Amino acid sequence: MKANVYFYRAVLGVALGSFGFVGCTDSNYGLSNIDKTIAIGSEEGFELPVNSTTEMVLGDLLDIENNDVIQVAGDGSYYFTRGAGEDEIEPAMPVVDEIPLVQVSSENDYDYDIMDVEEARMSGFSDIADVPVGTGRPIYTFSFSSLEQIADVLDIAMAKLKAGVNVDLNFSDDLKRNIGNIEKLELDLPDFFDVDFESRYSDDVFDFEKSTNTLEFKNLTEEGVHLRIILHGLDFNKGKTPDAHGCYLLFRPDDVELVGSIWLDVKYNDATRSRSSESLAQAQEELVIHCHSSINETVMLKSATGNFSPEISLGENLGEFEINNLPDFLEGNDVHLNVSNPELRIWIDSNMDIQGLVNEAKIKAVDASGKEVVIDVDTKALRIDPHTGFEKDANGDSLKSTKTSVVVVDAMPTGIEAVPHTYYCTPKSGKLSDLLYTIPKKVSFDCVAAADETYVGTINLGYKNGETKEPWYVIQPSYEVYAPLAFNEGSAIVYRDSITGWNKDLGDIKLSKGATVVINADVINSIPLDLKLHAHALELAGAETWSKLDQKYIDVKITDENGNEDFKVKAGSASNVESTHIVVTITQREDGAFQKIDGITYSASALASDDPDKQGIILNNKTQTLQVENIAIKVKGKVVVDLND
Repeated sequence: MKANVYFYRAVLGVALGSFGFVGCTDSNYGLSNIDKTIAIGSEEGFELPVNSTTEMVLGDLLDIENNDVIQVAGDGSYYFTRGAGEDEIEPAMPVVDEIPLVQVSSENDYDYDIMDVEEARMSGFSDIADVPVGTGRPIYTFSFSSLEQIADVLDIAMAKLKAGVNVDLNFSDDLKRNIGNIEKLELDLPDFFDVDFESRYSDDVFDFEKSTNTLEFKNLTEEGVHLRIILHGLDFNKGKTPDAHGCYLLFRPDDVELVGSIWLDVKYNDATRSRSSESLAQAQEELVIHCHSSINETVMLKSATGNFSPEISLGENLGEFEINNLPDFLEGNDVHLNVSNPELRIWIDSNMDIQGLVNEAKIKAVDASGKEVVIDVDTKALRIDPHTGFEKDANGDSLKSTKTSVVVVDAMPTGIEAVPHTYYCTPKSGKLSDLLYTIPKKVSFDCVAAADETYVGTINLGYKNGETKEPWYVIQPSYEVYAPLAFNEGSAIVYRDSITGWNKDLGDIKLSKGATVVINADVINSIPLDLKLHAHALELAGAETWSKLDQKYIDVKITDENGNEDFKVKAGSASNVESTHIVVTITQREDGAFQKIDGITYSASALASDDPDKQGIILNNKTQTLQVENIAIKVKGKVVVDLND
C-alpha cells in the first residue's frame, strides 16, 4: 500500500510539473475511498480527486536571486539594469599647463630729482625723457613674455598669479631735512594689475584708488617708503589698449606680452619750507629720491578666465561590462526581449568650469554567438555641464563637482519638466530595444567629448600637486542600460524546471503497455504573457545523470480541450483574468517504461500577447498571479504492484 501512495504522489507531481507554473495543492487526497481491487484492474481507469493549487504570484515562479541584470523595485516591478560604474571606468583628467611669463628686460634703479621735475613744471614743458607735465616719471620699467606656445588656451580675460614687486624709496639727506615740504608722493601702477600692498619696514600711511591703481602717501617720514606690492592677477581686457604711460598686456595663442612701469609723482612746496638753520635748503642742494625696485624673474599664471580647449580623453572604449549570470528564464537562444521604454542612462561628473560637448556616442552589444548590434546616439544637443563653483572641502583644496545626466531613449518624452543638468536624446540609427532583443553577453559604450571653445570659464592651471602630477580636474563617467520588463510583440522568455527522484518511488510499480495518465485542469492567468507549455520525461541513466527519454518509451503531451498541441495559455491582466483549459497526457509506450524514468523536465515559453492591450505591462512579482483549478487526474490501464516486500 505504501508503494501505491508513492506512485500517486509521483503522478500528481507529473501532473503539476507538466504545466510548469503551479504550486502546492490546497487539498489532500488518498486511496482509502477507492476500491483498489476493481479500479486498479479496470481498463476504464480511476480518478484522483484534486481541487486546485494555491494561487501563486509571479515572484514565486521566477527565481532571480544572484543574477546580473534583473532587479525588483519596491513595488514588485521587474526591470533590466546593467552598466559600468565609476570604479569600472577610467576618468578623464584634463590639464591646462601653467603659463610662465619670463622677464625679458628691467630698469630698476632711478634717482628722482625733485628740483628737475619742479623746474620742468614751472617752465611748462617736460624734461628730456619727454614725460608729460604733471605725471611724474617712470621709476621702474619691466617687460615679460611667454617663451613657449600657449597650449589649450584660446583666449584669456583674467588670470591669477602669485608674484610681487618690491619698491624702496630712500630720501637724500637734504630731502630728509625738508620732508615737510612734500605735499604729495604718488605711485601709479598699470591698471591691468590686481594688487595689494604691505609695508616692509615702516607703517606707511597711504590712500589707494583701486580703479587707477594709484597710491597717495601721507605723513612721510625720513625713513622713506618701503613697499611689497603683491600681484594677485591680470586683467587682459584692461591691458589690450596701452594706457597713458604706455603699459599694455596682450594674449595671443602663441604668446603673452606684458609691458609695465611704475610711475612716481612728487609735489614739493618750496614756499612753505621752514627757514630754520637746520632745515634751510638751497637750490643747489640735492632733493632726490633714490628709487630701487625689483620683481620676480618669472611670473607664473596659476589660473585663468577665458576660452580653453583641453583634451577630454575618455578613451576609445569608455567602459564595458559582461553579463555572466542570468536567471534561468533568460537563458537560451529562444529568449528574446522586445521591451518597452528602454533607456541608456549616462552620468558625467565634472569639477571643471569648462562646458563639454559630446560629439559622438555609441553603444555596442554582442551576444553569445558573436552577433553584434551597434546603436549610434544623436548627440547634437548634449553637453557636459561645467562646475562653476570653487567650493572646497575641509582641506581647502578639493573642488566639488556637477553631475550631468544624459538619458538616451527611443522616442523623446513629452510633457516632462526640465531638470537642471539633465538632457534627453535619441538614437540616430536603430533602437535601444535592439540591444536587448537577444540577451547580450558583452556591452560596451564609446563616447567622444571635447571642450566647448565658445564657453568662458575659470580654471586652475597646471597641477594641484606638481610633484605627483595630481590633477585639479576629474571628469568621471558612468552609465547603465535600464528597461522595465514590459514586453512588446516578439518577446519570449522561457521558464524551465524539473521534478526528479521518482525512481525510488516507482521501482515496485508497473503500468501495462499503452497505459496513460490524463490530467485536466483550468489555468487562471493574470500575468500579461501567453504561455506555451512543453514537457519531456527524464530517464534514470546513473546515480546523478539524466538525459531526455526517447519518446518511443514514454510520451508527455500537453493540449487544449480540443486536442490541439499548438495552443497558448492566454495572457491576462489585473483587470482581465483569463482561464484556459489544458489536458496533459502521459503515455507509456513500452512495458516497464515508468520504471526507467526518474522525473520530467518541463518548460513554459512566456510570449508577449497578440492583444495590444496586454502589451507594455510591466511584470510584477506581487500583483500578477497564476493558479490551476479544477484539476482531475485519471489513470487508464492496468496497474501491477509488487507488494511482496
